[in-house]
Amino acid sequence: MDNPLGSDIETAFNHIEKIVKKKDWNSAYRTLEGYDFSMLYIQSNIPAERARKLIMAELAVKDKKGALKTYLYILGIRQKYEALKQMKLFLKDLQEHRTSNMEDYLKFDARSILSDLEEYWGIMKDVFRDKFKVPAVLLVGKTGTGKSSLCNIMAGLPPDSDDRIDGFATSIETEACTVTTTVKECCYFGDPRRVIKLIDTPGFDDPSKNHDATIIADFVKILNEEVTELNLIIFTLNGQSPRLEGSLKAMITIIQKMFSVKVWNNLAVVFTKMPMDKKNVKRRNKRQPDHDTYTGDGFVKRIEKEFMPPEGSKRLKYFYIDAHFNDDSKKEIIALEESKEQFWEILSQKESFKTNLVQEVLTEYDSLKKNLEMKEYQIAERDRIIQEYAKKET
Repeated sequence: MDNPLGSDIETAFNHIEKIVKKKDWNSAYRTLEGYDFSMLYIQSNIPAERARKLIMAELAVKDKKGALKTYLYILGIRQKYEALKQMKLFLKDLQEHRTSNMEDYLKFDARSILSDLEEYWGIMKDVFRDKFKVPAVLLVGKTGTGKSSLCNIMAGLPPDSDDRIDGFATSIETEACTVTTTVKECCYFGDPRRVIKLIDTPGFDDPSKNHDATIIADFVKILNEEVTELNLIIFTLNGQSPRLEGSLKAMITIIQKMFSVKVWNNLAVVFTKMPMDKKNVKRRNKRQPDHDTYTGDGFVKRIEKEFMPPEGSKRLKYFYIDAHFNDDSKKEIIALEESKEQFWEILSQKESFKTNLVQEVLTEYDSLKKNLEMKEYQIAERDRIIQEYAKKET
């Protein structure tokens, strides 16, 4: 059949949008089948160097607003092409009563659009240099609380992504999968208009183990060398068992020592692994009315009672974000959207603080070890002096 839309990506998208609004899926699929997707891809995928020239030209003629408008246009046509491609694969699966087409897309092709969007963002950062401020978030927490999965969905990736597709390494086991501090600049939940810097740290376990001293030394090094400012430090907790236990207390103490007590204005809590579907929410509320608010408020109060933040400090904010949400559940999607927007709003309000004066804080074990080594040295030195004195006497 003749393609009524030609190769114009804007016309193609608008036409399909009208058909989809009528829920005429068969007509939408037939129309998509008639597209020349290779031509649409060429039109939508503007090479980085050409994009740079277009943005620079608008910057010269219309200043910042013109450059920004061109940037958003480039992003828009790239996203519209991807939406058409996704719709075609989805409807093909629907026609064939299977899911393999979309599964293959998510496995092999989904990362390409994020790479393109990040490349365009890199151009904008280079063009405007210091005019754009990217909020930075440091995530800390016990091993197994889902920090890396949380980082992945915040970066617009599937929760179980790993560093092979430029994600944050995850593991289904309770053993730590993140072994070093990882810093990535990403599109917040895949939104190219919201760029965020995420710092994922290895899990803290026991403040008496030297392993934690190594972790601290690693992320102090990263903060000093790669991250100049932080906006928010997130403590991640398994929402199914949120306890103020030894490892979390140690983490809070360490963070406070590293950044001073002023850091309380830039702290927040994220409860993970809390399904937000109707059945699970109802079950929790049966145990405790308004369970999630009761748990969140209660936990924040326990932290504040234990550590007594300075007078005038803002109260800790908390969020429920389930990285492994069920995308077939409307309730879970709505809950995630609400938490996503609330988190971004709070993050946008936080004034950043410098990290260049961060001091390495030793864990109990490492501190005791150094004190013991000093004592042993002092004893050995005393014995040496006694021996030399004894030799002189004889």
